[in-house]
Amino acid sequence: MSKRKQAKIVPLPQYYTRSPTGKEQYSRLPQSLIRSDAVRTLKHAARSVYIDMIDVAAGHPDVIYTQEMAHTNFGMSKGCYTVSIQELVDHGLIERMPRSWYAPARFAFSTKWKEYIRD
Repeated sequence: MSKRKQAKIVPLPQYYTRSPTGKEQYSRLPQSLIRSDAVRTLKHAARSVYIDMIDVAAGHPDVIYTQEMAHTNFGMSKGCYTVSIQELVDHGLIERMPRSWYAPARFAFSTKWKEYIRD
């Protein structure tokens, strides 16, 4: 029988973390995404929401992200949250997933940002 290789946890540099060991959850943002027109033209609030969504998703292709979460993390109003979500959808970074009336807002990360053209 073969043994499965365990993923080696590489500690983060001290300037990235408060953890003395450098071992904590982190999110990845590739340069092609960060330097894309879709992300560069986002307003600050929408960019903050997107980064927080990536962090909350923790590697999953979809995420539940509510207005209450945005308010708790950023002090964001309902109107600002709504505008930020719409901007992320328009730039092709996320897609709204179907839900029932009482279910929390659920979003899937999208690859449509690759085709985004700055106006």
